[in-house]
Amino acid sequence: MARVDEEDDDSQDAEFIVRAANAHNSLVEALEAVTSELESRLDGMSADPSEEAALELAHAALALAKGE
Repeated sequence: MARVDEEDDDSQDAEFIVRAANAHNSLVEALEAVTSELESRLDGMSADPSEEAALELAHAALALAKGE
């Protein structure tokens, strides 16, 4: 029999998963828009190292979110 605190943890885990799943498409769409905008602004220009790092992280996160 599960203890009360384990049940609370399971409930919190389930709530987190539901929130993540419900937000997934919106988060992917937002990150694609931000990434696209930053790429457009940097087109043909030298990017600041922090901008390059941010784009790299964004592309990696999008690939992960899309299962690529």
